[in-house]
Amino acid sequence: MKLNESHRRNFFYRPVLCLSKPFIMRKKILLSAAIFFSVLQLSAQFQKNQIYVGVTGEKRFGQTSSIGVRPSVSIGLNNHSDVGVYFDYTKFKDFNYASFKSSTQVYGIGIFYNYYKYLGRNEKWGLFLSADLSLNQVQVSGASAGSPTNNQYNESRFGITPGIFFKPSKNITLYLDFGNVYALHNKYEWLNVKGTLGSQINIGIKFGLGDSQKKNNSKNSLLIVPA
Repeated sequence: MKLNESHRRNFFYRPVLCLSKPFIMRKKILLSAAIFFSVLQLSAQFQKNQIYVGVTGEKRFGQTSSIGVRPSVSIGLNNHSDVGVYFDYTKFKDFNYASFKSSTQVYGIGIFYNYYKYLGRNEKWGLFLSADLSLNQVQVSGASAGSPTNNQYNESRFGITPGIFFKPSKNITLYLDFGNVYALHNKYEWLNVKGTLGSQINIGIKFGLGDSQKKNNSKNSLLIVPA
């Protein structure tokens, strides 16, 4: 009888262990994943007084195709916006027609303001709208019938650029846009409104330097005087 009872206990006890272990492990994995993603989402916001450095690669298609690069530095204003400065270099495709050849390069410096709008409660994906004002120097060099021709002039621009962004973490932002609408002024065109929407693709990345929240917390702790 005792052997039968112990055998029964072991028979019923082993299946319970085999079924409960996977269940507990699944609960732990799901709980850990939920905590990880919730913390990641909460830390994906922009931060006030946070310094950001970034770079954008630019590619325009069509007859006036070009390639460019735009490094930038900005500071966060709040959880949804930042303001900064950038340097821009653009090289246009060489133009060849009959005996005339030309090459155009544009150097620019500007200021910008970005506003970010998260999609619903999600704080990783969203839309952004960028407004920038720049001062550019256009350099055109060429040759006509063997004789070199050079032209250089200044141009000011104000542009509006819509796009999308993704924040995998609080210190990294990826963004993408497909062109903009801008107004320009130079010695040839007093005011002209143009657009590159659909004919240009810009891909960029932005890095946050340090942690402004930790700095603010450390400053506040220093202000606390013990009684």
